[in-house]
Amino acid sequence: MLNFNGEIWSSHLLRYIYTGSLELKDMEVDDILTLLGLVHQYGITAFVKAISDYLYGALTAENVCAIADVTRLLDRKDFMKKCYEFIDENTLSVMEHESFCNLSYEMVSSVLDRDSLNIEEIDLFQAIHKWCTRNDETGEKKNTIYDKIRYAAIPRKNLILTVRPTGVVNSDQLLDIICTQDNTPKEQKAHLYRAISRKFK
Repeated sequence: MLNFNGEIWSSHLLRYIYTGSLELKDMEVDDILTLLGLVHQYGITAFVKAISDYLYGALTAENVCAIADVTRLLDRKDFMKKCYEFIDENTLSVMEHESFCNLSYEMVSSVLDRDSLNIEEIDLFQAIHKWCTRNDETGEKKNTIYDKIRYAAIPRKNLILTVRPTGVVNSDQLLDIICTQDNTPKEQKAHLYRAISRKFK
């Protein structure tokens, strides 16, 4: 559960309880998310819906990662669906923003499971590699993240010039990836690609 914040409680939540109104547009996103955690914790259903409805229309590449992590913690499946849809449509912008490096392991992992991301796989690899170097995840967790990259969907030139120097895949793995590219029938290659690439395959 989110940490209790006395200032948010006194200045915003109590105002809503006593007046029935609150101007969310005047608040910072972090404060809104803290408030969302509080009203969720205390079961103020109408206010949970009001905040969620407001955030639906306020999603940006800058704030969607923070919002998605909080809504995951609160198990707000309806709101998570909206966050996923936004990330699908704006994948590159989201992953290029610095806030992506603050996204939790659980959220990064779930995003990588999606077929509907609008991003080339090489750009996705670079974003994930940056996330891994900025975070402390090691061993099995880091391997799990890297294993969700669809290397066979990355052009050979990018495999050699961009992926190989990182050391994420070794020479034998790289050869296996290239063999997969060469030996996969054209009609079966569509499953290798995510949303943006499928349009052109």
